[in-house]
Amino acid sequence: MKRIYLLAVFMLTGLVLQAQVQRRVFIEEATNASCAPCASQNPAFDALLQANSDKVAVVKYHWYFPGTDPMHAQNPDENNGRVAYYGINGVPTAIIDGVIPSGSGFGYPGAPSGFTQTLINQYYNTPAPVEMLVYENIDTEQNLLNAYVLIHALAPVTGNLRVQTAVIEKHIHFNYAPGSNGEKDFYDVMKKMLPDQNGTQIVAMEAGDYIMLHQQWDFNGWTIYNEEELSVVSWLQNNTSKTVYQSAIGTTEMFQPLYNTDVEIVELINVPDKSCTPSLQPGLLLRNNGSEIVTEMEIQYTMNNGMPAVFLWSGALAFTETVVVSLPVIAFTLEEENLFQVSIPAVNGSDDQYMKNNNKTKTILHAVKSEDYVRLMLRTDNKPEEITWKITNSENEVIHSGGPYTQPNQMINTMLPFDLEDCYQFTIYDAGGDGICCENGVGFFALSDHTNSAFVEGGNFSDSTGASFKILKGVGMETRNDIGLKIAPNPASDRLELGFTLSKEATVRMAITDLTGRVLQQENPVSLPQGIHAATFDVADFPDGMYLVRIGVEDSFTINKFLVKK
Repeated sequence: MKRIYLLAVFMLTGLVLQAQVQRRVFIEEATNASCAPCASQNPAFDALLQANSDKVAVVKYHWYFPGTDPMHAQNPDENNGRVAYYGINGVPTAIIDGVIPSGSGFGYPGAPSGFTQTLINQYYNTPAPVEMLVYENIDTEQNLLNAYVLIHALAPVTGNLRVQTAVIEKHIHFNYAPGSNGEKDFYDVMKKMLPDQNGTQIVAMEAGDYIMLHQQWDFNGWTIYNEEELSVVSWLQNNTSKTVYQSAIGTTEMFQPLYNTDVEIVELINVPDKSCTPSLQPGLLLRNNGSEIVTEMEIQYTMNNGMPAVFLWSGALAFTETVVVSLPVIAFTLEEENLFQVSIPAVNGSDDQYMKNNNKTKTILHAVKSEDYVRLMLRTDNKPEEITWKITNSENEVIHSGGPYTQPNQMINTMLPFDLEDCYQFTIYDAGGDGICCENGVGFFALSDHTNSAFVEGGNFSDSTGASFKILKGVGMETRNDIGLKIAPNPASDRLELGFTLSKEATVRMAITDLTGRVLQQENPVSLPQGIHAATFDVADFPDGMYLVRIGVEDSFTINKFLVKK
């Protein structure tokens, strides 16, 4: 039978804003199923926490030390990550609202045996500047969890703010002890951080501001001992001081929206960090945060403060539903920095009631400018057959491409020349949808310009990623400026003599690279007068093979091949 549970973080409408609100105390513990002190301290600690279930929210991280622990093995990175976040070097250690307590009654800082009703009451009686509730949907047939987190500020909250959300299994019982300390019952076990242990960064909040977040987790393939014990805990934390401002646990009660008409721009789509194209077709991921079904909205967008383009959307969007809107192309004069702005001034024929979440801006930098080639470095992961890439020009014609590959952990290092000045797009794909690093090995990629500076790199993506770049005056390996470059001897064995002529005074750069573009020798830029010039490179230590000599004169350059043969 299909079971659906609903859980969220929100405040009820109609509440009068106050400076502070009741706090739910947040308690974390680092523990391990093979830790003898954990077995001796946890029973009383758990009893205290359960007696205060109306006052506390609890998450426990199962650390790698001192021994076997299947709950650690199911998610080692996030368990270890949260323990390391607090600088903990031994278990059991407990934290209350981001603080590892110490003092009278504590055998050591954070000892669970030192926690008392008095300590919990002390934190509970400290008002919080925000209020939170959690709304969640757990579909146990599809193994899919959706959690919505809404935070409403009643007083200003500033700093390096992160919203953390954890899926926990409230009680796990083993018929036999899974570790060496004899414990069979474990409570509030962290299963997954959403999206991960780094949480979601948010901006400072003024009194009256709110933020709603949506997180999703597909727990297909994860070890869940009892799906009915799954729950969600969320908290707002200062990532610098570690202070926890408020926390919330799951409830099945549906919350009411804060406003009647309230559309949020959740995400900009197809608005790149860098571009070399003087046009843009932006997209928006929109969500209805209001109680009214949205049937129409006005969207305004502009580039570089030019004349706004207006798009009228119509449809039917209910509370928490989302829609992706593709806006018409907007043309603009491409500058080194380009400002994209979008807003939704009207919803259902009237003003949007909460304007702070329906405006977004983004600066688009001019894409990197390279000369006549770029260099690709690619290491395949354990599933090389899933990896492909391509480079297309402004007409969407494929200029270079590669993959799928056959050899795991293969290193590819290649120079990619271009014949024409144009704007190009590099895209790398993973057919498995999980990138080329991390889960399937240590794959990575980097695309570098003619100075060997990487302008896009990584490996941790989903199905694709990439970047655009501008080739200035690409003509492959041909001479691009007439300086009459002469190379002798060719082949060379120990010394390479260069001769060239300048038609006027200019700044000259000289380098020798291999065929992948890796710089082997280079001279500092030097200003030379008009006339005939000579230079010498020592190539005695170069292995036999083909190399490139490159001379840049102001904004142009010459590349010639030469051979080293001993």
